[in-house]
Amino acid sequence: MTFVGPNEVWLEALPQNEEMIPEMVAWAESQVKRRAPAGAPPSLSIRGLEGDSRRSETLGLLGYQTSGADHVWFRRDLGLPLPTATAVAGFRVQDAFGVDPVARARVHRDAWNHLDNIGIENATSSFSTETYLSLKGCVFYDPSLDILVSTEAGDLVANCICWADPISLIGLFEPVGTHFGYRGRGLARMLILEGIARLRDKGMIEARVGTAHFNAPAIATYLSCGFELYDRTVWWTKSLG
Repeated sequence: MTFVGPNEVWLEALPQNEEMIPEMVAWAESQVKRRAPAGAPPSLSIRGLEGDSRRSETLGLLGYQTSGADHVWFRRDLGLPLPTATAVAGFRVQDAFGVDPVARARVHRDAWNHLDNIGIENATSSFSTETYLSLKGCVFYDPSLDILVSTEAGDLVANCICWADPISLIGLFEPVGTHFGYRGRGLARMLILEGIARLRDKGMIEARVGTAHFNAPAIATYLSCGFELYDRTVWWTKSLG
């Protein structure tokens, strides 16, 4: 369980532990009530997959009702042929071997500091060089799956990281972003198709990616790379007053 906001929770449990959900929800409700300002009726929102009928039933019995859309989730069978990759003149795909960590962190911020195109004003990314160096220490980090697009001058303008799980053989794209000044040129598609090829070469059988339900440019890019929608996350909310 993770609080992602004062009154918002991401709640996960293994199928064999689903009976623990009511106890976990009760604890989260107690925390929200304890922190609520005097005179303000508190509420709690819990994220759940539309396709998880068991969780939906549990939340309904606990008094929660669906209150809004969250993310859309896509997957791709890596055994299927790759779409034709279109090279974009003046740009090349590379990995993160030997890349300056300061520049690598900057290209992430260049993408996530500017989200006006999807209706998020004044977006601010806290992704620092220190954060990136910490991320590189993760056990599943692979610099060959830390994929970048650079200009002929060597400036980094788009980035993504793929995470390959050797147990499930599923690869995850997280995050994917393009510098605000270079969007609309197909650079994210270049990254993703390269990532799909590299994941397949490492023995992965499926790739997954998700984005906000309103992020139309990202959704169009994923569909163009052969991903298919397989589920959505929604918010379930209950007044605790």
